[in-house]
Amino acid sequence: MTAAKRRNTKIEALRILLMTLIVIRHFMGESGEAFYSLTEGGVTNALHFGMLPITALGVSTFAYISGYFGVKMNFRKFFEMEMMAVFYGGGTLLISWLCHELKLSDCAMLLPISSGSLWFFSAYLLLMLFAPFINYGISNIDQTQYRRLLIALICVNYFGKFLLANNGTNLLTLLIIYLLGRYMNKYPVKCVIDNSLVIFIVLLFVNWFITAVTAYFGIERILRVLGGNCNPLTLITSVCLFHMCYKIEKETKMINQISRLAPSMFAVYVCHESIRLSGVFDFSFLKGNILYVLLFSIIIVFVIALFEIGRVKLFKPVNTYIFNKLKQVLYNTI
Repeated sequence: MTAAKRRNTKIEALRILLMTLIVIRHFMGESGEAFYSLTEGGVTNALHFGMLPITALGVSTFAYISGYFGVKMNFRKFFEMEMMAVFYGGGTLLISWLCHELKLSDCAMLLPISSGSLWFFSAYLLLMLFAPFINYGISNIDQTQYRRLLIALICVNYFGKFLLANNGTNLLTLLIIYLLGRYMNKYPVKCVIDNSLVIFIVLLFVNWFITAVTAYFGIERILRVLGGNCNPLTLITSVCLFHMCYKIEKETKMINQISRLAPSMFAVYVCHESIRLSGVFDFSFLKGNILYVLLFSIIIVFVIALFEIGRVKLFKPVNTYIFNKLKQVLYNTI
């Protein structure tokens, strides 16, 4: 079985699960500060916030997949992703204009990189731009230099932010996970890969238990970091989740069918975030019911993914025409 085939089934299906976790995480926080106060404590608080380290696996593992397989600068893909963002951002902007007074800040979603909105999508596009330099640097350092660089970056970004209760997620976080993925591809750590299932189960349980206990006692400062993307336990768990799935040999028709939706996952991210951040729709019906959030998020992922497949086919001639014109202009002027 080739690596490409394994990725097209197991890993692509995993990407859909990861994006679903991201959507769940976003809608969990949509109804106020999640559903309950960070400081009120109690069993319901513990059950709710205990989901945070689980949903945090979405971003970290998604980024790790990109790092493991590598990202290359592809101007056509970059252009199509920008056009996709303009489509969904423009559609949301139109709805906002029809529903309430339009503000200048509402236009930010049309230019995600320049405005800094849709951080994960923006960071990925920037990573794509920097990919030639990053990949060249990786190929020109030895394993010892690479390992020392990774350790330094992880200590600064993960352990540093963890100790300071600074849970900000940015391009640097995505870059570190990408570098970790490239390292594991180039220099596999056998003890981690071979025991990925056991490590995943143990660390996920430990992470969940500590977060749930912290939520039960309402310790806000620690809870914000434990449930975030800069938790070191989340990073290790994400690595193990990927390798656990990558080692699976058995294939099913259902996984093969579902994996076909994987190319639409960035569209799911851009569309649902644009709608959520616009404030046009009222998601208060999700408040206080985690089951509603789970079901609603799954529906959102599959509806947007199916819509995106149709949009790509419909706009392919338009995107090709615009891209060729831009390429011709750039070649004539640069």
